[in-house]
Amino acid sequence: MDRRGFFRAFRGGFGVSAVRTAISTARCLAWNGTMCFACKDSCEAGAIVFFGTFRPVIGADCTDCGGCAALCPNGAISTIGTISTKGKI
Repeated sequence: MDRRGFFRAFRGGFGVSAVRTAISTARCLAWNGTMCFACKDSCEAGAIVFFGTFRPVIGADCTDCGGCAALCPNGAISTIGTISTKGKI
């Protein structure tokens, strides 16, 4: 399920039992030596920290809102979740 489908399902009456946001170091511009702070700048919770200049990491205070994933220019951030129904099918 892609990111749009995930959030569309969530709005459609489904519940999320476990969600986590992750950075793909292979796709991340910063992890591959390009100056990029799109994820950090978009994070309202301040959960993305950089170790050095080129290594962003998502901290424990992440709210899994998906804002960073939506603004990542390379699609390196994904919000992965387990969806369960809440009585609607």
